[in-house]
Amino acid sequence: AISIAHSCDSPIAQNLSIWMCGTYFAGVIVGQWIVVWHLAMKDETHACLMKLIHMDALASGISLPDDSKQTWFIVNMARTFGEDIPQAFQQTLFLIYVKQNYSMIVSVAVSVASSCKALHDAVSRSSIAAGAKVTEAAYYAVVLN
Repeated sequence: AISIAHSCDSPIAQNLSIWMCGTYFAGVIVGQWIVVWHLAMKDETHACLMKLIHMDALASGISLPDDSKQTWFIVNMARTFGEDIPQAFQQTLFLIYVKQNYSMIVSVAVSVASSCKALHDAVSRSSIAAGAKVTEAAYYAVVLN
């Protein structure tokens, strides 16, 4: 998005590309790759690190110890509020004022909704890994067969 905005002749696009670069640097490089990475490396399960590098399905298959829940929360907040929402806001401005492509705003809105859903799922997830809960009946069905 930064290079696309920068390649446009519009002064609005040029200004947006500078703001996009700044928010990318602050939210992704500093916020996620430096600050949150440091926190995620302290998680012995590496689930927080997997979530940070967008391996969500793999991360959901790992049980989180209680001392990793705060890092898990921080990773998800950083991704949503340090990357996804600022990026969506800037892309919307680009679509309205530079390209006048209003149908693409639907795509940006779906992206924000997806990010918020991922945040909700991550924050409300159980410490036990997805698929790790075994009912007593299922346990005995496997043991007895």
